Amino acid sequence: MNYKLLFIPTLLFAMVIGFSSCQQDAFVPYEGDIIYVKSHPAKDYDIHDLFDVTNSKMGVDMEATLLPVLEAVNMDQIKVRMVPIDYKTVDPTGRERIASGIIIYPLNRKARGVIDVMPFGYLQNTLGGSDYGIGPEHALAFINYIVISPDFLDSGTSKRAHTDIPLGDDAPGNDIYHPFINMESSGRVAYDMHIAAEQYFRKELGMELPKKISIFGYSEGGTDAMALHRWIDRYDKSGIKIDNTFSGGGAHDLLAAFEVLRERKTQYYCVNPFIIYSIDFWDTSIALDYDKIFNPDGPLLDKDEPSYFRNLLNRGYGFWPTAKDYLGQDLTYYMNEAFFQEWNENNEFHKVLPYLKYNNCSADPEWKPTGTIHLFHAKSDKHIPDICSTSAYNALKIKGANVVYDLCSDFENAEDPHADGGVRFFISCAAYFALK
Repeated sequence: MNYKLLFIPTLLFAMVIGFSSCQQDAFVPYEGDIIYVKSHPAKDYDIHDLFDVTNSKMGVDMEATLLPVLEAVNMDQIKVRMVPIDYKTVDPTGRERIASGIIIYPLNRKARGVIDVMPFGYLQNTLGGSDYGIGPEHALAFINYIVISPDFLDSGTSKRAHTDIPLGDDAPGNDIYHPFINMESSGRVAYDMHIAAEQYFRKELGMELPKKISIFGYSEGGTDAMALHRWIDRYDKSGIKIDNTFSGGGAHDLLAAFEVLRERKTQYYCVNPFIIYSIDFWDTSIALDYDKIFNPDGPLLDKDEPSYFRNLLNRGYGFWPTAKDYLGQDLTYYMNEAFFQEWNENNEFHKVLPYLKYNNCSADPEWKPTGTIHLFHAKSDKHIPDICSTSAYNALKIKGANVVYDLCSDFENAEDPHADGGVRFFISCAAYFALK
């Protein structure tokens, strides 16, 4: 499969302020309840299985780059076990949900530590770890670490059915849609996965996980890594200590990012429909008029081709891998002209401004970051503008956080700096953990 389709990142956001009163109840900090539900059949992997995954899922031959590192530290013979688990969490409206994720741990070595790995931004909801197995981001387990990786809502156990739904339906019944770049939901769901993993190890294996952890993520995963770091710092009472967080290519400042996209009028991947629908799905008060959101003469509102938008929304099997080729990079092709104008109160996009402003972890005045935060972004990123990480770095420095930032200029002239930068970031982090 093509890496640059499957390693689809996301400048996606969703819905936190202005929700119903139960939205506030959704994020009451965890107080020690048993939230681990059950495990599913395990599967074992060796390093060659990992290389097969990276080749098929990313189109990248990592054997040539990663194997020498593993051999140098005598880790090329490690075997790991992946265990999918179900656990209790909540969605953005406060309803209890059964979510899922995977735990990966070494079988023939003593683990060196714990890394919470946030999945890359796979727009298709069948590519979560519980369904698909290990992904490239889980290679850190082969460096002799326990990896904890949530599927997040609308993937794995909690994924919605592939059905057509009317445009504008708002969280109907028990239906679900992935809350993209929602720092409260992402932080809570990832945190609950970590707690459930602790409970799994205690109940099923008779082991206690160490409290000192690191966090890793790229693209949407980079944003989610920051959300988990913030959630632990603000709400954890179990004694978790964050050593390092590695956040690459994340959409940390959505407002600044959208200002760049409005001026640039291009984006490498088609993600705005996911953003808009995710907000409208969860916030029943927003009532977006899609004729004022998308180009009325464009393909997304084509009355003769209604399945395109709905299949895209459903994150299903047929449409999303070809969305980039079908819609292209020109935002004017499928976005309403109002997107490029001033977002005043008469502009439909004015309704999403609160979400853009709120979903910015580094701007949270109540967050005092612990540990060290490592930011990375490919300069001239055509998908998630590098202003996102630059803004986060500046805000974190003002907070007095221990933060380092690599604005990488090596891929400025590449076809897809975001994807190429992701490979560089991943390999650099793998080397760091291997040699630590």
